[in-house]
Amino acid sequence: MYHVIWRVSELVSDLVRGNQLLRSGKLEEAVDAYQKAIAHYPSFHWSHYKLGEALERLGRLEEAITAYQRAFVLKPDQSDFRLGFVRAVHQAQLKGKTSQPKRISSVSLVEAHKINAEFLYEAKDYQGSLNSFQYYLSSQGLQSPHQFFVKAGSAAKQALKGEAYKQFWEGCSDAISQKFQACFELAKNSQFLEAKQLFALQAQELFKEPEISANWIQAFQKICDSREQGHIFERSNVRTVQKIVVSGMGWSGSSALYDYFREFKNIKVLKGEARFLIGNLSLLTLYDCILKATDYWSTFLNFFFGSVLGCQVMTASWEFKCMKGGRNFSLGPNAKTYSENVSRLMGNASPLLAGKGDTLANFKIFADDVANLLSGESGNHNYDVVLLDNCINIPNIRMVDCLKNTRVFCTFRDPRSNFVALKRESTGYLHDASGFIKSNTKNYSKYHSLVSDYEEKTKNTSNQVLKVQFEKFVLSDTYRQELAQKAGLDLTTHEPHKYFKPWESEKNVYLHHTYENQEEIRAIEQAFPEYCFTDQNS
Repeated sequence: MYHVIWRVSELVSDLVRGNQLLRSGKLEEAVDAYQKAIAHYPSFHWSHYKLGEALERLGRLEEAITAYQRAFVLKPDQSDFRLGFVRAVHQAQLKGKTSQPKRISSVSLVEAHKINAEFLYEAKDYQGSLNSFQYYLSSQGLQSPHQFFVKAGSAAKQALKGEAYKQFWEGCSDAISQKFQACFELAKNSQFLEAKQLFALQAQELFKEPEISANWIQAFQKICDSREQGHIFERSNVRTVQKIVVSGMGWSGSSALYDYFREFKNIKVLKGEARFLIGNLSLLTLYDCILKATDYWSTFLNFFFGSVLGCQVMTASWEFKCMKGGRNFSLGPNAKTYSENVSRLMGNASPLLAGKGDTLANFKIFADDVANLLSGESGNHNYDVVLLDNCINIPNIRMVDCLKNTRVFCTFRDPRSNFVALKRESTGYLHDASGFIKSNTKNYSKYHSLVSDYEEKTKNTSNQVLKVQFEKFVLSDTYRQELAQKAGLDLTTHEPHKYFKPWESEKNVYLHHTYENQEEIRAIEQAFPEYCFTDQNS
Protein backbone atom coordinates (compact mmCIF):
# COMPACT_ATOMS: atom_id res chain seq x y z
CA MET A 1 0.00 0.00 0.00
CA TYR A 2 2.80 2.41 0.93
CA HIS A 3 4.47 1.50 -2.37
CA VAL A 4 1.34 2.55 -4.31
CA ILE A 5 1.07 5.82 -2.40
CA TRP A 6 4.75 6.55 -3.11
CA ARG A 7 4.22 5.86 -6.83
CA VAL A 8 1.22 8.20 -6.99
CA SER A 9 3.12 10.89 -5.11
CA GLU A 10 6.06 10.63 -7.52
CA LEU A 11 3.66 10.66 -10.47
CA VAL A 12 1.99 13.88 -9.29
CA SER A 13 5.34 15.50 -8.58
CA ASP A 14 6.75 14.71 -12.04
CA LEU A 15 3.51 15.58 -13.81
CA VAL A 16 3.26 18.98 -12.09
CA ARG A 17 6.93 19.65 -12.85
CA GLY A 18 6.38 18.67 -16.47
CA ASN A 19 3.42 21.04 -16.78
CA GLN A 20 5.47 23.91 -15.38
CA LEU A 21 8.34 23.20 -17.78
CA LEU A 22 5.90 22.93 -20.71
CA ARG A 23 4.40 26.33 -19.88
CA SER A 24 7.91 27.79 -19.66
CA GLY A 25 8.82 26.44 -23.09
CA LYS A 26 11.46 24.06 -21.68
CA LEU A 27 10.22 21.24 -23.87
CA GLU A 28 13.07 18.73 -23.64
CA GLU A 29 13.01 18.92 -19.83
CA ALA A 30 9.21 18.59 -19.89
CA VAL A 31 9.52 15.41 -21.99
CA ASP A 32 11.93 13.98 -19.39
CA ALA A 33 9.53 14.82 -16.53
CA TYR A 34 6.53 13.23 -18.26
CA GLN A 35 8.52 10.10 -19.09
CA LYS A 36 9.44 9.77 -15.42
CA ALA A 37 5.77 10.21 -14.47
CA ILE A 38 4.87 7.40 -16.87
CA ALA A 39 7.59 5.18 -15.40
CA HIS A 40 6.03 5.64 -11.96
CA TYR A 41 2.47 4.96 -13.13
CA PRO A 42 2.24 3.68 -16.78
CA SER A 43 -1.58 3.44 -16.83
CA PHE A 44 -2.27 7.10 -16.01
CA HIS A 45 -3.64 8.55 -19.28
CA TRP A 46 -2.85 12.25 -18.69
CA SER A 47 0.90 11.61 -18.48
CA HIS A 48 0.86 10.10 -21.98
CA TYR A 49 -1.26 12.94 -23.32
CA LYS A 50 0.98 15.66 -21.90
CA LEU A 51 4.05 13.82 -23.21
CA GLY A 52 2.41 13.84 -26.65
CA GLU A 53 1.79 17.58 -26.37
CA ALA A 54 5.45 18.30 -25.52
CA LEU A 55 6.73 16.02 -28.29
CA GLU A 56 4.35 17.58 -30.83
CA ARG A 57 5.67 21.06 -29.98
CA LEU A 58 9.21 19.77 -30.45
CA GLY A 59 8.27 18.45 -33.90
CA ARG A 60 8.88 14.84 -32.85
CA LEU A 61 5.62 13.82 -34.44
CA GLU A 62 6.03 10.04 -34.68
CA GLU A 63 6.71 9.91 -30.94
CA ALA A 64 3.82 12.30 -30.26
CA ILE A 65 1.45 10.06 -32.22
CA THR A 66 2.47 7.07 -30.10
CA ALA A 67 1.97 9.01 -26.86
CA TYR A 68 -1.44 10.36 -27.92
CA GLN A 69 -2.54 6.91 -29.08
CA ARG A 70 -1.54 5.39 -25.74
CA ALA A 71 -3.56 8.08 -23.92
CA PHE A 72 -6.55 7.35 -26.13
CA VAL A 73 -6.29 3.59 -25.54
CA LEU A 74 -6.31 4.21 -21.79
CA LYS A 75 -9.17 6.72 -21.89
CA PRO A 76 -11.14 6.41 -25.19
CA ASP A 77 -13.98 8.70 -24.10
CA GLN A 78 -11.65 11.69 -23.67
CA SER A 79 -12.14 13.95 -26.70
CA ASP A 80 -8.82 15.80 -26.20
CA PHE A 81 -6.91 12.57 -26.72
CA ARG A 82 -8.66 11.93 -30.04
CA LEU A 83 -8.03 15.48 -31.17
CA GLY A 84 -4.35 15.41 -30.26
CA PHE A 85 -3.84 12.16 -32.08
CA VAL A 86 -5.60 13.31 -35.26
CA ARG A 87 -3.77 16.64 -35.25
CA ALA A 88 -0.35 14.99 -34.86
CA VAL A 89 -1.05 12.42 -37.56
CA HIS A 90 -2.12 15.14 -39.97
CA GLN A 91 0.95 17.27 -39.29
CA ALA A 92 3.20 14.25 -39.73
CA GLN A 93 1.57 13.37 -43.04
CA LEU A 94 2.03 16.91 -44.32
CA LYS A 95 5.74 16.57 -43.55
CA GLY A 96 5.93 13.07 -45.01
CA LYS A 97 7.05 11.63 -41.69
CA THR A 98 4.55 8.88 -41.08
CA SER A 99 2.46 6.21 -42.68
CA GLN A 100 -1.23 6.34 -41.86
CA PRO A 101 -2.34 4.14 -38.94
CA LYS A 102 -5.76 2.63 -39.59
CA ARG A 103 -7.12 2.50 -36.08
CA ILE A 104 -6.90 4.27 -32.75
CA SER A 105 -7.73 1.61 -30.18
CA SER A 106 -11.19 0.33 -31.20
CA VAL A 107 -12.03 3.52 -33.14
CA SER A 108 -11.02 3.84 -36.78
CA LEU A 109 -8.98 6.83 -37.86
CA VAL A 110 -11.87 7.78 -40.15
CA GLU A 111 -14.17 7.94 -37.13
CA ALA A 112 -11.58 9.94 -35.20
CA HIS A 113 -11.45 12.51 -38.00
CA LYS A 114 -15.25 12.69 -37.97
CA ILE A 115 -15.22 13.36 -34.22
CA ASN A 116 -12.48 15.96 -34.63
CA ALA A 117 -14.23 17.78 -37.49
CA GLU A 118 -17.54 18.02 -35.66
CA PHE A 119 -15.89 19.03 -32.38
CA LEU A 120 -13.97 21.89 -34.01
CA TYR A 121 -16.98 22.92 -36.10
CA GLU A 122 -19.15 23.23 -33.01
CA ALA A 123 -16.32 25.24 -31.38
CA LYS A 124 -16.44 27.56 -34.46
CA ASP A 125 -12.83 26.69 -35.35
CA TYR A 126 -13.79 26.39 -39.02
CA GLN A 127 -10.24 26.58 -40.37
CA GLY A 128 -9.06 23.92 -37.94
CA SER A 129 -11.92 21.57 -38.85
CA LEU A 130 -11.21 21.48 -42.60
CA ASN A 131 -8.43 18.87 -42.58
CA SER A 132 -10.59 16.35 -40.75
CA PHE A 133 -13.66 17.16 -42.85
CA GLN A 134 -11.59 16.49 -45.96
CA TYR A 135 -10.11 13.25 -44.66
CA TYR A 136 -13.50 11.89 -43.63
CA LEU A 137 -15.31 12.86 -46.84
CA SER A 138 -12.59 11.55 -49.14
CA SER A 139 -12.57 8.25 -47.20
CA GLN A 140 -16.33 7.76 -46.97
CA GLY A 141 -17.31 9.39 -50.26
CA LEU A 142 -20.96 10.00 -51.03
CA GLN A 143 -21.99 7.59 -48.27
CA SER A 144 -21.13 10.34 -45.79
CA PRO A 145 -24.17 11.70 -43.91
CA HIS A 146 -25.89 14.61 -45.63
CA GLN A 147 -25.45 16.83 -42.58
CA PHE A 148 -21.71 16.23 -42.62
CA PHE A 149 -21.53 17.68 -46.14
CA VAL A 150 -23.60 20.63 -44.95
CA LYS A 151 -21.25 21.31 -42.03
CA ALA A 152 -18.17 20.94 -44.25
CA GLY A 153 -19.68 23.36 -46.76
CA SER A 154 -20.48 25.87 -44.06
CA ALA A 155 -16.95 25.62 -42.58
CA ALA A 156 -15.32 25.97 -46.01
CA LYS A 157 -17.38 29.07 -46.81
CA GLN A 158 -16.30 30.65 -43.55
CA ALA A 159 -12.59 29.82 -43.91
CA LEU A 160 -11.76 29.67 -47.64
CA LYS A 161 -12.05 31.80 -50.75
CA GLY A 162 -11.51 31.33 -54.48
CA GLU A 163 -9.09 28.63 -55.59
CA ALA A 164 -8.51 27.41 -52.02
CA TYR A 165 -12.24 26.66 -51.71
CA LYS A 166 -12.21 24.70 -54.96
CA GLN A 167 -9.09 22.75 -53.96
CA PHE A 168 -10.66 21.83 -50.63
CA TRP A 169 -13.60 20.18 -52.37
CA GLU A 170 -11.38 18.47 -54.91
CA GLY A 171 -9.59 16.91 -51.92
CA CYS A 172 -12.95 15.81 -50.47
CA SER A 173 -13.72 13.66 -53.52
CA ASP A 174 -13.48 9.90 -53.07
CA ALA A 175 -11.28 7.43 -54.96
CA ILE A 176 -14.03 6.44 -57.43
CA SER A 177 -14.52 10.06 -58.45
CA GLN A 178 -10.78 10.60 -58.81
CA LYS A 179 -10.52 7.63 -61.19
CA PHE A 180 -13.37 8.73 -63.46
CA GLN A 181 -12.09 12.31 -63.43
CA ALA A 182 -9.13 11.07 -65.47
CA CYS A 183 -11.59 9.79 -68.13
CA PHE A 184 -13.32 13.16 -68.08
CA GLU A 185 -10.06 15.04 -68.67
CA LEU A 186 -9.06 12.81 -71.59
CA ALA A 187 -12.44 13.20 -73.30
CA LYS A 188 -12.49 16.94 -72.63
CA ASN A 189 -9.13 17.23 -74.44
CA SER A 190 -10.39 15.14 -77.39
CA GLN A 191 -8.18 12.14 -76.54
CA PHE A 192 -11.10 9.88 -77.34
CA LEU A 193 -9.37 6.52 -77.81
CA GLU A 194 -7.53 6.82 -74.49
CA ALA A 195 -10.70 8.08 -72.78
CA LYS A 196 -12.77 5.11 -73.99
CA GLN A 197 -10.11 2.61 -73.01
CA LEU A 198 -9.72 4.02 -69.52
CA PHE A 199 -13.48 4.36 -69.04
CA ALA A 200 -13.94 0.69 -69.96
CA LEU A 201 -11.41 -0.34 -67.30
CA GLN A 202 -13.01 1.85 -64.63
CA ALA A 203 -16.55 0.70 -65.49
CA GLN A 204 -15.56 -2.97 -65.26
CA GLU A 205 -14.02 -2.28 -61.86
CA LEU A 206 -17.00 -0.30 -60.53
CA PHE A 207 -19.83 -2.45 -61.90
CA LYS A 208 -19.42 -6.11 -61.06
CA GLU A 209 -22.20 -7.30 -63.40
CA PRO A 210 -20.85 -7.53 -66.98
CA GLU A 211 -24.16 -6.40 -68.52
CA ILE A 212 -24.19 -3.21 -66.45
CA SER A 213 -20.58 -2.30 -67.23
CA ALA A 214 -21.20 -3.06 -70.93
CA ASN A 215 -24.15 -0.64 -70.98
CA TRP A 216 -22.05 2.14 -69.43
CA ILE A 217 -19.14 1.49 -71.78
CA GLN A 218 -21.54 1.65 -74.73
CA ALA A 219 -23.08 4.89 -73.43
CA PHE A 220 -19.67 6.57 -73.17
CA GLN A 221 -18.63 5.32 -76.60
CA LYS A 222 -21.76 6.89 -78.09
CA ILE A 223 -20.88 10.22 -76.50
CA CYS A 224 -17.30 10.15 -77.79
CA ASP A 225 -18.21 8.91 -81.28
CA SER A 226 -20.89 11.57 -81.66
CA ARG A 227 -18.45 14.30 -80.72
CA GLU A 228 -15.41 12.94 -82.57
CA GLN A 229 -16.97 11.48 -85.73
CA GLY A 230 -20.30 13.29 -85.92
CA HIS A 231 -22.02 9.91 -85.70
CA ILE A 232 -25.83 10.02 -85.42
CA PHE A 233 -27.37 7.04 -83.63
CA GLU A 234 -30.89 5.83 -84.26
CA ARG A 235 -33.19 7.57 -81.83
CA SER A 236 -34.80 5.40 -79.13
CA ASN A 237 -38.44 6.07 -78.44
CA VAL A 238 -38.98 7.32 -74.90
CA ARG A 239 -42.37 7.04 -73.24
CA THR A 240 -43.72 10.41 -72.09
CA VAL A 241 -44.95 10.50 -68.50
CA GLN A 242 -46.78 13.15 -66.53
CA LYS A 243 -44.26 14.69 -64.13
CA ILE A 244 -45.18 16.41 -60.86
CA VAL A 245 -42.39 18.37 -59.21
CA VAL A 246 -42.64 19.84 -55.72
CA SER A 247 -40.30 22.72 -55.08
CA GLY A 248 -39.39 25.37 -52.53
CA MET A 249 -36.65 27.74 -51.41
CA GLY A 250 -35.01 26.19 -48.35
CA TRP A 251 -37.15 24.75 -45.54
CA SER A 252 -40.27 26.15 -47.21
CA GLY A 253 -42.38 23.07 -46.43
CA SER A 254 -42.36 21.40 -49.85
CA SER A 255 -41.73 18.02 -48.20
CA ALA A 256 -45.26 18.18 -46.73
CA LEU A 257 -46.66 18.57 -50.24
CA TYR A 258 -44.47 15.69 -51.42
CA ASP A 259 -45.84 13.46 -48.64
CA TYR A 260 -49.42 14.41 -49.54
CA PHE A 261 -49.04 13.68 -53.25
CA ARG A 262 -47.46 10.29 -52.64
CA GLU A 263 -50.65 9.19 -50.88
CA PHE A 264 -52.29 8.76 -54.30
CA LYS A 265 -52.24 5.22 -55.72
CA ASN A 266 -51.72 6.08 -59.38
CA ILE A 267 -48.45 7.88 -58.77
CA LYS A 268 -44.86 6.61 -59.00
CA VAL A 269 -42.58 8.21 -56.41
CA LEU A 270 -38.99 8.92 -57.34
CA LYS A 271 -37.22 8.87 -53.98
CA GLY A 272 -34.62 11.49 -53.15
CA GLU A 273 -33.83 14.82 -54.78
CA ALA A 274 -32.83 13.81 -58.31
CA ARG A 275 -30.41 16.49 -59.47
CA PHE A 276 -30.05 15.77 -63.18
CA LEU A 277 -32.23 18.77 -64.12
CA ILE A 278 -30.70 21.65 -62.13
CA GLY A 279 -27.33 22.45 -60.56
CA ASN A 280 -23.90 23.16 -62.00
CA LEU A 281 -23.50 19.54 -63.22
CA SER A 282 -26.96 19.39 -64.76
CA LEU A 283 -29.06 19.94 -67.86
CA LEU A 284 -29.84 23.48 -66.70
CA THR A 285 -26.17 24.49 -66.95
CA LEU A 286 -26.04 22.87 -70.38
CA TYR A 287 -29.17 24.81 -71.39
CA ASP A 288 -27.66 28.13 -70.28
CA CYS A 289 -24.44 27.29 -72.14
CA ILE A 290 -26.37 26.62 -75.36
CA LEU A 291 -28.33 29.85 -74.97
CA LYS A 292 -25.00 31.72 -74.79
CA ALA A 293 -23.85 29.97 -77.99
CA THR A 294 -20.63 28.72 -76.37
CA ASP A 295 -18.99 25.31 -76.71
CA TYR A 296 -20.92 22.98 -74.44
CA TRP A 297 -18.79 19.81 -74.73
CA SER A 298 -17.19 19.95 -71.27
CA THR A 299 -20.57 20.96 -69.79
CA PHE A 300 -22.15 17.86 -71.30
CA LEU A 301 -19.35 15.74 -69.82
CA ASN A 302 -20.04 17.33 -66.41
CA PHE A 303 -23.66 16.29 -66.78
CA PHE A 304 -22.77 12.72 -67.76
CA PHE A 305 -20.06 12.07 -65.15
CA GLY A 306 -21.60 14.16 -62.36
CA SER A 307 -25.38 13.89 -62.51
CA VAL A 308 -25.88 10.66 -64.48
CA LEU A 309 -22.98 8.43 -63.38
CA GLY A 310 -22.31 10.19 -60.06
CA CYS A 311 -18.52 9.90 -60.28
CA GLN A 312 -16.62 13.16 -60.69
CA VAL A 313 -14.29 15.31 -58.62
CA MET A 314 -16.20 18.02 -56.72
CA THR A 315 -15.35 21.70 -56.90
CA ALA A 316 -18.10 22.99 -54.57
CA SER A 317 -20.25 21.69 -51.71
CA TRP A 318 -23.56 21.57 -53.57
CA GLU A 319 -22.19 19.21 -56.26
CA PHE A 320 -22.43 16.25 -53.89
CA LYS A 321 -26.23 16.27 -54.27
CA CYS A 322 -25.95 15.93 -58.05
CA MET A 323 -23.48 13.10 -57.75
CA LYS A 324 -25.20 11.33 -54.89
CA GLY A 325 -28.43 11.33 -56.90
CA GLY A 326 -26.62 9.87 -59.92
CA ARG A 327 -24.76 7.27 -57.87
CA ASN A 328 -27.93 6.20 -56.07
CA PHE A 329 -29.26 5.25 -59.51
CA SER A 330 -26.08 3.90 -61.13
CA LEU A 331 -25.25 1.68 -58.13
CA GLY A 332 -28.79 1.24 -56.81
CA PRO A 333 -31.16 -1.75 -56.84
CA ASN A 334 -32.32 -0.95 -60.40
CA ALA A 335 -28.80 -0.40 -61.74
CA LYS A 336 -29.25 -2.68 -64.76
CA THR A 337 -32.39 -0.94 -66.06
CA TYR A 338 -30.85 2.44 -65.32
CA SER A 339 -27.70 1.59 -67.31
CA GLU A 340 -29.85 0.46 -70.25
CA ASN A 341 -31.77 3.74 -70.12
CA VAL A 342 -28.54 5.78 -69.96
CA SER A 343 -27.19 3.99 -73.03
CA ARG A 344 -30.40 4.81 -74.90
CA LEU A 345 -30.25 8.44 -73.79
CA MET A 346 -26.65 8.93 -74.90
CA GLY A 347 -27.64 7.67 -78.35
CA ASN A 348 -30.49 10.19 -78.38
CA ALA A 349 -27.97 12.93 -77.53
CA SER A 350 -25.98 12.30 -80.73
CA PRO A 351 -27.60 15.08 -82.87
CA LEU A 352 -26.79 17.57 -80.10
CA LEU A 353 -23.20 16.37 -79.65
CA ALA A 354 -22.55 16.06 -83.38
CA GLY A 355 -23.76 19.63 -83.95
CA LYS A 356 -26.39 18.59 -86.51
CA GLY A 357 -29.53 20.70 -86.95
CA ASP A 358 -31.06 23.21 -84.52
CA THR A 359 -28.97 23.00 -81.34
CA LEU A 360 -31.62 24.40 -78.99
CA ALA A 361 -34.37 22.19 -80.45
CA ASN A 362 -32.11 19.12 -80.17
CA PHE A 363 -31.35 19.99 -76.57
CA LYS A 364 -35.02 20.34 -75.60
CA ILE A 365 -35.84 16.96 -77.13
CA PHE A 366 -32.95 15.38 -75.26
CA ALA A 367 -33.82 17.13 -71.97
CA ASP A 368 -37.39 15.84 -72.06
CA ASP A 369 -36.11 12.35 -72.88
CA VAL A 370 -33.86 12.53 -69.81
CA ALA A 371 -36.69 13.67 -67.55
CA ASN A 372 -39.03 10.96 -68.81
CA LEU A 373 -36.57 8.09 -68.84
CA LEU A 374 -34.62 8.78 -65.67
CA SER A 375 -37.84 9.51 -63.81
CA GLY A 376 -38.90 5.96 -64.63
CA GLU A 377 -35.52 4.40 -63.88
CA SER A 378 -37.06 1.18 -62.52
CA GLY A 379 -38.51 0.28 -65.91
CA ASN A 380 -41.96 -0.25 -64.35
CA HIS A 381 -44.57 1.51 -66.48
CA ASN A 382 -47.61 0.61 -64.34
CA TYR A 383 -48.17 4.20 -63.29
CA ASP A 384 -49.76 7.36 -64.68
CA VAL A 385 -47.74 10.06 -62.97
CA VAL A 386 -44.20 10.45 -61.60
CA LEU A 387 -43.56 12.51 -58.46
CA LEU A 388 -40.18 14.24 -58.13
CA ASP A 389 -38.89 16.08 -55.09
CA ASN A 390 -37.22 19.48 -55.49
CA CYS A 391 -35.49 18.69 -58.80
CA ILE A 392 -36.50 22.11 -60.19
CA ASN A 393 -36.18 24.79 -57.55
CA ILE A 394 -37.74 28.24 -57.75
CA PRO A 395 -34.66 30.26 -58.83
CA ASN A 396 -34.20 27.79 -61.72
CA ILE A 397 -37.81 27.54 -62.79
CA ARG A 398 -36.76 28.33 -66.38
CA MET A 399 -35.83 24.65 -66.78
CA VAL A 400 -39.53 23.95 -67.25
CA ASP A 401 -39.22 25.60 -70.69
CA CYS A 402 -37.29 22.52 -71.85
CA LEU A 403 -39.81 19.90 -70.67
CA LYS A 404 -43.26 18.63 -71.55
CA ASN A 405 -46.14 17.41 -69.39
CA THR A 406 -44.64 18.84 -66.22
CA ARG A 407 -46.38 20.53 -63.31
CA VAL A 408 -44.19 22.35 -60.80
CA PHE A 409 -45.67 23.26 -57.40
CA CYS A 410 -43.64 26.07 -55.81
CA THR A 411 -44.11 26.21 -52.05
CA PHE A 412 -43.77 29.47 -50.12
CA ARG A 413 -43.79 29.80 -46.35
CA ASP A 414 -44.24 32.55 -43.80
CA PRO A 415 -40.71 34.03 -43.44
CA ARG A 416 -40.96 33.96 -39.64
CA SER A 417 -41.49 30.20 -39.38
CA ASN A 418 -39.12 29.70 -42.32
CA PHE A 419 -36.36 31.41 -40.31
CA VAL A 420 -37.06 29.37 -37.17
CA ALA A 421 -37.06 26.12 -39.16
CA LEU A 422 -33.68 26.99 -40.66
CA LYS A 423 -32.24 27.85 -37.24
CA ARG A 424 -33.49 24.67 -35.62
CA GLU A 425 -33.23 22.13 -38.41
CA SER A 426 -30.50 23.22 -40.85
CA THR A 427 -27.10 22.21 -39.46
CA GLY A 428 -25.12 24.60 -41.61
CA TYR A 429 -27.35 27.65 -41.14
CA LEU A 430 -25.38 30.29 -39.19
CA HIS A 431 -27.41 33.51 -39.72
CA ASP A 432 -29.35 35.42 -37.12
CA ALA A 433 -32.49 37.37 -38.03
CA SER A 434 -30.53 40.28 -39.50
CA GLY A 435 -28.58 37.88 -41.72
CA PHE A 436 -31.81 36.17 -42.78
CA ILE A 437 -33.36 39.53 -43.68
CA LYS A 438 -30.28 40.66 -45.57
CA SER A 439 -30.03 37.47 -47.63
CA ASN A 440 -33.75 37.38 -48.47
CA THR A 441 -34.66 41.07 -48.98
CA LYS A 442 -34.38 40.74 -52.76
CA ASN A 443 -35.23 37.06 -53.00
CA TYR A 444 -38.73 37.11 -51.54
CA SER A 445 -40.15 39.60 -54.02
CA LYS A 446 -38.04 38.22 -56.85
CA TYR A 447 -39.13 34.60 -56.42
CA HIS A 448 -42.79 35.41 -55.77
CA SER A 449 -42.84 37.49 -58.95
CA LEU A 450 -40.97 34.84 -60.91
CA VAL A 451 -43.44 32.11 -59.97
CA SER A 452 -46.43 34.39 -60.61
CA ASP A 453 -45.08 35.21 -64.08
CA TYR A 454 -44.59 31.53 -64.91
CA GLU A 455 -48.00 30.69 -63.46
CA GLU A 456 -49.55 33.09 -65.96
CA LYS A 457 -47.24 32.05 -68.80
CA THR A 458 -47.93 28.32 -68.48
CA LYS A 459 -51.62 28.21 -67.55
CA ASN A 460 -52.73 27.04 -71.02
CA THR A 461 -49.79 24.75 -71.81
CA SER A 462 -48.86 21.11 -71.15
CA ASN A 463 -46.54 22.46 -68.45
CA GLN A 464 -47.86 24.35 -65.46
CA VAL A 465 -46.20 26.27 -62.66
CA LEU A 466 -48.39 26.75 -59.56
CA LYS A 467 -47.83 28.72 -56.37
CA VAL A 468 -48.57 27.01 -53.03
CA GLN A 469 -48.91 28.68 -49.64
CA PHE A 470 -47.55 26.21 -47.09
CA GLU A 471 -49.72 27.36 -44.17
CA LYS A 472 -52.91 27.20 -46.21
CA PHE A 473 -51.94 23.76 -47.47
CA VAL A 474 -51.54 22.43 -43.93
CA LEU A 475 -54.71 24.00 -42.53
CA SER A 476 -57.20 23.43 -45.37
CA ASP A 477 -58.27 20.03 -46.70
CA THR A 478 -60.21 21.77 -49.49
CA TYR A 479 -57.07 23.61 -50.61
CA ARG A 480 -55.15 20.31 -50.69
CA GLN A 481 -57.80 18.66 -52.83
CA GLU A 482 -57.76 21.57 -55.28
CA LEU A 483 -53.99 21.18 -55.66
CA ALA A 484 -54.37 17.43 -56.24
CA GLN A 485 -56.89 18.08 -59.01
CA LYS A 486 -54.55 20.63 -60.61
CA ALA A 487 -51.85 17.95 -60.50
CA GLY A 488 -54.16 15.66 -62.48
CA LEU A 489 -54.59 13.18 -59.64
CA ASP A 490 -57.72 11.09 -59.07
CA LEU A 491 -59.15 11.96 -55.66
CA THR A 492 -60.83 8.54 -55.40
CA THR A 493 -57.36 6.91 -55.22
CA HIS A 494 -56.26 9.00 -52.24
CA GLU A 495 -55.23 7.25 -49.01
CA PRO A 496 -55.55 10.11 -46.48
CA HIS A 497 -52.93 10.56 -43.75
CA LYS A 498 -50.76 7.66 -44.88
CA TYR A 499 -47.73 9.98 -45.01
CA PHE A 500 -48.97 13.53 -44.49
CA LYS A 501 -50.57 14.17 -41.09
CA PRO A 502 -51.89 17.74 -40.98
CA TRP A 503 -52.34 17.73 -37.20
CA GLU A 504 -48.61 17.06 -36.82
CA SER A 505 -47.61 19.68 -39.41
CA GLU A 506 -49.82 22.34 -37.81
CA LYS A 507 -47.12 23.15 -35.25
CA ASN A 508 -44.88 24.20 -38.17
CA VAL A 509 -47.42 26.83 -39.20
CA TYR A 510 -47.02 28.57 -35.85
CA LEU A 511 -43.36 27.71 -35.29
CA HIS A 512 -42.39 31.34 -34.79
CA HIS A 513 -44.70 31.60 -31.75
CA THR A 514 -42.39 29.26 -29.83
CA TYR A 515 -39.11 30.91 -30.83
CA GLU A 516 -37.04 32.06 -27.87
CA ASN A 517 -36.17 35.51 -29.27
CA GLN A 518 -39.37 37.32 -30.24
CA GLU A 519 -37.47 40.51 -31.08
CA GLU A 520 -35.95 38.70 -34.04
CA ILE A 521 -39.42 37.55 -35.11
CA ARG A 522 -40.73 41.13 -34.96
CA ALA A 523 -37.77 42.30 -37.07
CA ILE A 524 -38.69 39.74 -39.75
CA GLU A 525 -42.34 40.84 -39.60
CA GLN A 526 -41.30 44.44 -40.22
CA ALA A 527 -39.02 43.43 -43.10
CA PHE A 528 -41.54 41.15 -44.88
CA PRO A 529 -45.07 42.13 -43.77
CA GLU A 530 -46.70 41.19 -47.07
CA TYR A 531 -45.38 37.58 -46.86
CA CYS A 532 -46.41 36.86 -43.26
CA PHE A 533 -49.37 34.48 -43.08
CA THR A 534 -52.26 35.32 -40.78
CA ASP A 535 -55.47 33.53 -39.84
CA GLN A 536 -57.85 33.56 -36.90
CA ASN A 537 -55.44 31.50 -34.75
CA SER A 538 -52.21 33.48 -35.40
